[in-house]
Amino acid sequence: MAARGACLIDAAPEPSSMTGLADILTKKFPRANNETPAAQQARYDQMFHYVQRKYHYAVIAHEMGHSVGLRHNFVSSSAPLFYRPQYWQLRTSNGAVKTPCTDAVADGSTCVGPRYWDPVTNEEQANLIWMWMQSSVMDYPGDTSQDMLGLGVTDFSAARFFYGDNVAVYTNPNLQAGTSVGTGLSLATDTFGGLLGIRYSLRSTTGTGGDDFHYAQLQNNYGLINNCAAATVSAPADWDASADGTWDPVLDGHVVSVGGEPTKCRQQPVDYVGYGQLRQPTTAELNSGPYSGGPSVDPATKRLRVPYAFASDNWADIGNVSVFRHDNGADPYEQVQFLITTQEDRHILDNYRRNRTTFSLLSAAQRSFDRYNSKLQGISSGVGFLASIYRDIGTNQGYAFGTLWPYVASLQMHDNAIAATVAFDHFARELARPEPGRHYRRPGSFNDPVLHSASDPDDFGPVNGQIGQTSVVIPNGATGYLRDVGFGGHPLENALSSTNGDYNVDFIQNAGSYYDKINTAILLAESEDRFISQSRRDFYDARFRSVGMADIAPDGFRRLIANALTGDRSLLAPRLAADTSGLPMLDNTAQDPLDPNAALYPALPVGWVSFWPTGGPEICFPSGGRDACTNFAGDGSFAPTAPANTVAVDPQVGWEVQKFLIVWTISFIRANQKTDWTDMLRIWRLGQNPTPDLTPRIEWQDPISGETYYARTIGTECLYGDASNGCAGGKIVQKGIAARVLEYANQLTAGGYKLDTTNYPAANGRPAGYNAYGRAMVVRQPDGTAVVKQDPAIRNITAEGGLATTVDCDQNVTPSCTPLTVDQNHYAAELKSYKSVADYLWQTEAVYGWINAAGERGVF
Repeated sequence: MAARGACLIDAAPEPSSMTGLADILTKKFPRANNETPAAQQARYDQMFHYVQRKYHYAVIAHEMGHSVGLRHNFVSSSAPLFYRPQYWQLRTSNGAVKTPCTDAVADGSTCVGPRYWDPVTNEEQANLIWMWMQSSVMDYPGDTSQDMLGLGVTDFSAARFFYGDNVAVYTNPNLQAGTSVGTGLSLATDTFGGLLGIRYSLRSTTGTGGDDFHYAQLQNNYGLINNCAAATVSAPADWDASADGTWDPVLDGHVVSVGGEPTKCRQQPVDYVGYGQLRQPTTAELNSGPYSGGPSVDPATKRLRVPYAFASDNWADIGNVSVFRHDNGADPYEQVQFLITTQEDRHILDNYRRNRTTFSLLSAAQRSFDRYNSKLQGISSGVGFLASIYRDIGTNQGYAFGTLWPYVASLQMHDNAIAATVAFDHFARELARPEPGRHYRRPGSFNDPVLHSASDPDDFGPVNGQIGQTSVVIPNGATGYLRDVGFGGHPLENALSSTNGDYNVDFIQNAGSYYDKINTAILLAESEDRFISQSRRDFYDARFRSVGMADIAPDGFRRLIANALTGDRSLLAPRLAADTSGLPMLDNTAQDPLDPNAALYPALPVGWVSFWPTGGPEICFPSGGRDACTNFAGDGSFAPTAPANTVAVDPQVGWEVQKFLIVWTISFIRANQKTDWTDMLRIWRLGQNPTPDLTPRIEWQDPISGETYYARTIGTECLYGDASNGCAGGKIVQKGIAARVLEYANQLTAGGYKLDTTNYPAANGRPAGYNAYGRAMVVRQPDGTAVVKQDPAIRNITAEGGLATTVDCDQNVTPSCTPLTVDQNHYAAELKSYKSVADYLWQTEAVYGWINAAGERGVF
């Protein structure tokens, strides 16, 4: 991994068992003193075959389950009521920890709560807490350790049900139908929770049904484990250490240690009755709450059927939060965090060939999209669907959506909303992913605050005077920073082999991040109807059902796409903590004889832009193993790190990415046939289009071709600055997407060309040289060409090979001077290239019928 540029500063836990499993395997198969290479290989082989047998057992158990009638049960990893008791031993210290976490804590051993407040403890990690987060061998587990367990409680229950017509019922009187807990259990019976996931509750004392609580309080409210006692742990008499290594209490004995002592606990006792004996719960027992399940109450005793959760392939991976393949997590935030961190940590493994004959570019790119990102999109989709519903409810019932939605979201989908914003931030991070390796700062004359990659394809690296002046080295992939996992860069490009001669082009060495970047447009813009129709409104006006990430975070989507379509990389860029002079803070004390760059890695994890907060985009430096900085619900802090100074790193978004952002956004965003986004994206090119009667608007005229463009404006906003103080420290930009494109084109025009400040003086808050519609009005030479400004960043090469400063030339003032050309001003040169963005936006809209472009059919 080091050879690929991956830097491990210190071990950090991801939300999976991999780190704990590695520690256990190290103890099971210890390194011998003075171990020879042959002995090391033999130890590795022994370890591999041990893990292989564990997985083989689980696969056989899964397939044998099918042979006896068991179907896939993808709810197993998302139904914490039925997690193995070892999980609840670790989360609650054998039931002793009951205090809810209500804010971010550094040590998760003192309270129990959502993982965005309650971080994983060392004890939980060492005892493989993730392994116990399931109840069936018929799931497709996301965590690799879950394939090292056998049958779970739901497997036994299902077989008992369909072969013996018997079901389990709770015998504890406190869990009877109609009790506080019993009502909550009844409301969770025969449901997998749909778009919001499984909910647990207690009987409401102020209203109908139940009052939901976070699953972390299941032990406190339902008493899942009890009578915990010390356990004697030892290897069985027939244990074969020569094959299976040293016997481990956790991995081999399934006994966890709490407070350093191996313990076992009892669970709620159950009895068995015939399913045909049960009756439906009454309205009183349900407290008038909703119920769509089957018979669940023993008439003679009011004992409740244990509500084992189930959902199979027909419900999987389509947006039902609790029904995903290859996921893990007891609530939506945990599921999202697991998918994101697993994707990040597997970068070196998934996206590099590593001598695999089966590696392909297509499979690597598709795995990233299907295995991780489409699931993140699906988990988030329910929030967008409900937002669409409540937008219409607000209109029809007389409630302002801007105040209704935060209130409803915090009550009904608290964790779902947090998870959706975390997923949105991840897609933004993938779009803005920097190149790994050495980065440097361009000369001050370029007025460029962004650190650029030394292998950057658009400026070919540092100039001669800067070679060797590396500011920082961005790590390749995930990096450990004590308790935090820092997400680093990925190579933008596909690398080819250099050791296969004429066949080098057939051996792609890695899949570039380019594919994640362009797929971001699909993930964010896709407005898909993925829901089952059964209501009157579905057949009256079903547009509310076509939703996506843009409905979850409309301001975030607008800002992200608008600024990604400009060349202003500083607004999209990830950040590094910097000193007062603006240089990145480095881990100067790091020493590694195998890595000469060890002291050039960032001292803190990379910070990423969160575009969705209502107040404007924020730089996010998460801490405590979290993947988020801002709580959508606003009811507790995520305790992010807040460096006093930061420096931007090139996000590697150029034309090859921008053209896909344009075409896929335009093709996917209109699925609901509403015009919110089309109005914001539409651009007109005068001459091909009739001049629109469009006010307010922004204009831009290309100084070279003379073509003029219009876009509707919807106001401006402050990015990264103090909005109450004139956006001090930030930048004021157009809100609309097409308007932002033209605004940036005008900025380049002003930097590259002389503006007519005489006929267009400063007025009404606009600077001199601009007309009333924000168009930069250029001065033209007597022959009609635009006057290019002198640029201190660009110098001429003399005949002798020296450097000479260019000189301004306006022949209206000095007729004999030699006009500067476009390539003598870097703004003008960039504008010449940037015009493609405005043109392609216009052409794509013409193809999709957004505008009437006579004679323009486009190319499919």
